[in-house]
Amino acid sequence: MKIDKCPVCGVDKKIKVFNSKILPEYALLYSNTYNQSVNVKRAEENYVSCENCGFLYNNQFKQLDYKEPAYDASRMHSIFIKNY
Repeated sequence: MKIDKCPVCGVDKKIKVFNSKILPEYALLYSNTYNQSVNVKRAEENYVSCENCGFLYNNQFKQLDYKEPAYDASRMHSIFIKNY
């Protein structure tokens, strides 16, 4: 779903910041093999900054289904979290 207006202030003027069509669809997807890692599903991301308020967002936003079994956003294995 393409986002034409800034989600914060509603203005439709934006500045292009970064675009890529080869980023992994899930940033926190864990793979067991090299081949799984290099063959993950890719997604287009197009980051823009609002000229009015400066908010940075991906205007090619796509809501993902985080029920993917290999997706892990937990911080349970972080040494910093454990020490805290």
